[in-house]
Amino acid sequence: MVSRWFPKAVLQQSAGCLRRIQLWQSGWLRRRNLDGSGASHVNQELFAGTQQGHWKGFEPVAGGLLRGDGIWQPLLEAIPIGVWVHNRFGKLVYANRAAYDLFGFEQLPAGPLDQLSAALSVYREGTEELYPAQQWPLVRSLQGEASWAEDLELHSPTGILHLEATAAPVFRGSTVEYVISTFQDITVRKTTARILAHYSLALEAEITERAAAWEQSEVTQNMVLGAIPDLLIRFSSDGICLGVMNRGEVPLLFTPEELVDRHLSTFLPSPMAEERLHLIRQALLTGETQVHEYQFLRHGALQYEESRIVPSTNNEVLIIIRDVTERKQAEKALKESQALYQSLTEVLPHCLYRIDLEGRLIFANPAFLNSLGLPLENCLGKTAYDFYPAHLADKYTADNQRVIQTGIVLRTVEAHQVPATGEKIYVQVVKSPVHDATGQITGVQGVFWDMTDLKRTQDELDTQRQFLRQVIDNMPSAVFVKDLAGRFIAVNRVSAAMYGKQPEEMIGKVEAEFNPHLTPTDVASIADIDQRVMSQRLTVQQEQQMPSADGQVHWYQTIVSPFVSLTDEVQGIIGNCIDITERKTIEAALQKANSELERLATLDSLTKVANRRRFDEYLEQEWQRLAREGQPLSLILLDVDYFKIYNDFYGHQRGDDCLIEVAQAITRSVKRAADLVARYGGEEFAVILPNTRRVGAIVVAETIQAEIAKLQIAHPNSTVSSYVTASLGIASAVPGSNGTCDELVAVADAALYQAKRRGRNRYWVRLL
Repeated sequence: MVSRWFPKAVLQQSAGCLRRIQLWQSGWLRRRNLDGSGASHVNQELFAGTQQGHWKGFEPVAGGLLRGDGIWQPLLEAIPIGVWVHNRFGKLVYANRAAYDLFGFEQLPAGPLDQLSAALSVYREGTEELYPAQQWPLVRSLQGEASWAEDLELHSPTGILHLEATAAPVFRGSTVEYVISTFQDITVRKTTARILAHYSLALEAEITERAAAWEQSEVTQNMVLGAIPDLLIRFSSDGICLGVMNRGEVPLLFTPEELVDRHLSTFLPSPMAEERLHLIRQALLTGETQVHEYQFLRHGALQYEESRIVPSTNNEVLIIIRDVTERKQAEKALKESQALYQSLTEVLPHCLYRIDLEGRLIFANPAFLNSLGLPLENCLGKTAYDFYPAHLADKYTADNQRVIQTGIVLRTVEAHQVPATGEKIYVQVVKSPVHDATGQITGVQGVFWDMTDLKRTQDELDTQRQFLRQVIDNMPSAVFVKDLAGRFIAVNRVSAAMYGKQPEEMIGKVEAEFNPHLTPTDVASIADIDQRVMSQRLTVQQEQQMPSADGQVHWYQTIVSPFVSLTDEVQGIIGNCIDITERKTIEAALQKANSELERLATLDSLTKVANRRRFDEYLEQEWQRLAREGQPLSLILLDVDYFKIYNDFYGHQRGDDCLIEVAQAITRSVKRAADLVARYGGEEFAVILPNTRRVGAIVVAETIQAEIAKLQIAHPNSTVSSYVTASLGIASAVPGSNGTCDELVAVADAALYQAKRRGRNRYWVRLL
């Protein structure tokens, strides 16, 4: 029977805690006793047979629970309120499961009561001070006083909980024999109260702001309507004009005043009125905007309008009317122009095509398609490499790029292989740049036609030298011919222009005679190439730097081949030289851009420190290196304290600014080039410290804390400090075969967890 009385007393105490909020709010709560003596009394029979601080029928078991023969034990374990029972010496003799879960322990601390706050991480609400032992309701009740408090904060790894605690003494005679304490999580209640207070202030400010905005809205609306070029008219579901909101730039047959309250059939032609009324009803029926384009004669001229019928209420629509006459006329003119262009290109015997900047075919006339032997759908989007042999495609592509880059029309006669038949012909080619409305080059238009017969006639009339001269002079690259002694016997205009000369001024001379900027090394290099080509009968192709006549150094792509007579005797060399300085400049810029891109790929875009990808790469790299060298490696993981609260309070922009400043502070703290600062994720940062032992890592961690403290970034919602702080986890190891860099990260993360669990704004060290 004894074991049943005590749990009942505990339940009564727990139920009182549940009712305390309502009692306190209504003013009923009074610290009084059932008999007015300051404590609740329990029948003396409750303690009959107690031995050594245990109640009859109960014994301690794992987890602090009790086994007894009563029916109250399961109920005590089931209630969501933490229940403690201490004997008169302050020793814990019972705690239900809710108490263990609330404080996050499997075994509640059994130390002295004056150390209870530290052991449980309980602080006075809103401070960083441990809750005073003498003010614990438990301690006060041991002195015979029923006590209650709701200003306790439990700091746990998962966050801060607000607690309400009650305690009541149980007497044997006039002596306190036991104290029954209850604990309840009131975090939701506290948070709700703060939110309601904040909401009231925000609501008041919003009402004031909306009142001012409402006064301005009418003025703004009138200004907006005045700027709209459309006619805005309101109509009812049965076609009655309810009002003209804006005249815009659409001419009216009647004044706005004359339209109001009139049916649309009175001012619109009958077919148009019927169509308009049908669309009004359709818009109201479907709830969707109806668009209607129509034309009519006004003063003998054809006019076009577009109407958008928008449902506004269940029986009212807004009609937006716009004059689209100019647009329709432009569309008509464009269609006529396109039709004319199409008809001309279709009957044109010349092959006509257009390509975009990437060399893809976007237009071709029938003559061009016939030369390919393909339909249009099989050609669009393809390049020269899809139609011609590689050497021809290379040439055509180079010509196109030259036109795009220079904007100069290219006119040339060249050999061409007809894809449809494989026949080799000569064609006259004209390639010109295509510009858009802004003057930018968007592609190339090419026209070519067969001139094989004409070319053959010219071959019969002209000497081979004249033919070669024409070919050479029309080539876009520098072409020259030298004799066995290295003297020029033929040059084209491009070659002469490289030296600022006329072709005839170079004949019979060597390079050094008209290019004073050539060094002896340059002259020797040229002579060596020429001799190898002639002696070995091979073609040499290379890129080389040479000074031009004006002293500027250019890059050239040079092809030198042996010049052989009809009797198969080497007479000299034939050279083809293309200035590729611009390409080389572009390649250098591209290489530099690629290097910069690679660098940016390993940077965090917000904080400009290394990103997670770079962190993982560098940690693996240094782990392998230091494992070979047998040297230490330290890692610091840093987490900005309560950053989510900061971000929610100030907004993401201020949150980003905070992370940038913290990253800069960490960077200032790291002095060696081999150390790496990285953003690990979110508000977490990492510092890799090669060749650094635990002591050195601690120095860096303390420096980081000091630099962050100097920032003095306000953080009023932090429970650690008024300014932004950080928690740091330090892990050190000598890399070897017994561990991995992932394990080092795990140890640093565990140390960071301990730093946060022990109050944040500190560091914690662990060794691997």
